[in-house]
Amino acid sequence: MTGPTIKKLPSPVDLPAVAATGARLLKGIGGSFALIGGVAMQAYGLDRYTKDVDFAVREAQGAAALAAWTGASHPLRIGGVSLTTDVAAIDLIDRRVHLRALFEEAIDATFRAGFVIEADGEEIPVVPLEYLVAMKLASPRHKDEVDLDFLLSRPALDYAKARDIVDRHLSFVTARHLDRLARIAGRTDARRDYDEEE
Repeated sequence: MTGPTIKKLPSPVDLPAVAATGARLLKGIGGSFALIGGVAMQAYGLDRYTKDVDFAVREAQGAAALAAWTGASHPLRIGGVSLTTDVAAIDLIDRRVHLRALFEEAIDATFRAGFVIEADGEEIPVVPLEYLVAMKLASPRHKDEVDLDFLLSRPALDYAKARDIVDRHLSFVTARHLDRLARIAGRTDARRDYDEEE
């Protein structure tokens, strides 16, 4: 008689240490960068699982980081490079194929905003909420929809600014889609559809 298959539960991933490793690498190269993705969502208060640490970088920074990295790596289809650590991947995303301007503008805005988190003794700049909204709209996966619902419920979100970013970098149609999502999330500052106007 065969017993049940026993699997070991995964241990929590030490993302602060991985984020600090990525930040130290990028600071050593120079130039501005921004923490994005799931860890940025955690910085804004959404407690959700993520298996890697994402940074928005410029293409030259990604190339320099790859040259300085001694471990394994592979390119990202969306533009950038994924660096392998023994804990989790560090994804340096430049979006050189599509949305480069959005990511570079987000990096500049992160530098001006001054929101940083501390991880493993390292200060890490976090992308502003408004750019995170645009980035989530550009990646239409289920978890990004959940993240968007959370971001749209944040009182600190400047919705008009987020909508402008989406309109300029994604499209007018995507901005209208954002309005619908924002209304569903209960935002009163979201534009109504034309057929809803009085």
